[in-house]
Amino acid sequence: MAPPERRPVVDAAIAAAATAGFPVGDGQAPAGAVPPYAVVFALDDSDSDGPIDDWEADAVHQIQVTSVGETREQAQGVADEIRKKMTPPNMTVTGRRVLWVQVAVGGGVERDDDTKPPLFYAVDLYEVATTPA
Repeated sequence: MAPPERRPVVDAAIAAAATAGFPVGDGQAPAGAVPPYAVVFALDDSDSDGPIDDWEADAVHQIQVTSVGETREQAQGVADEIRKKMTPPNMTVTGRRVLWVQVAVGGGVERDDDTKPPLFYAVDLYEVATTPA
């Protein structure tokens, strides 16, 4: 049996992040959005584990959420609000039960002077552990 598909976890992360009240894009800025907004990325790193009869039943997927703002405070505020929403029961994955969600790496805020006007980014790396429902 192959490890669980990543797409339902990404969809769940987008839906959970959107409940924070900001536009959320799937791998890119939401169409027509101006800051504040967030972008969810699926990372290739995932791990599976489980009981001996189905060792790939449980999975831990990594999801990156980049919070974007016109100021440092705005980007950090988006990240803070999304962290509150990226937990069960807000985070539900079709066909799976979410065991836990944690911020594996919480980044500070960085300024990007390559954009005009400059934008600020707060990047969080989440780990989402699921098991079959």
